[in-house]
Amino acid sequence: PLFGRHVGEGRAGVGRPQLGRRVEGHLAAGQEQVEPRAAADLRLHPDLAAVALDAADGLLPGAERRGVRIEVDAEPVPTTGDPARLRQLVTILIDNAVRHAPSGSTVAVGVHPVDGSGSIRVTDRGPGFRPEDLPHVFDRFWRAADAPPGGTGLGLSIAAWIAERHGGSVTASNAPDGGAVLEVRLPLR
Repeated sequence: PLFGRHVGEGRAGVGRPQLGRRVEGHLAAGQEQVEPRAAADLRLHPDLAAVALDAADGLLPGAERRGVRIEVDAEPVPTTGDPARLRQLVTILIDNAVRHAPSGSTVAVGVHPVDGSGSIRVTDRGPGFRPEDLPHVFDRFWRAADAPPGGTGLGLSIAAWIAERHGGSVTASNAPDGGAVLEVRLPLR
């Protein structure tokens, strides 16, 4: 099992440019209107732990520049779906957490089976969500008034779209001791 591994140990943390990820996400979200689909096209059997570690490794250089550490606590969780889209989903969640986390803090990524589904839970130590913002965080083009500059308001809506296309869901909440919590639930294989 992959337990308590600090991202980047033993692997090169080479990430893709931020612009490339955004363009892919915009295309995925736009494709829904042009070509609606009930489920992900590619049906393989990825392990969510491996998907999360891969996504976190890709974001490590940017997180380190911000002074944020990414920790992944994962155990094998098999699912069915498109590994590239699932990686995109996890990348969006971790990237969002890193952008809102204060320097010197840790973004925690947990991957575990929970109540008959696979759970990917991303927690940061940032300001969390304002209560009035929670109903809107997955709306397309919506951005909180206090959001950091540079976003499009599409990331979390794309994450929700990917989760739904895989028969799952994503939720947003605040941790009791502060920070945001984003959790994806996906069917087990």
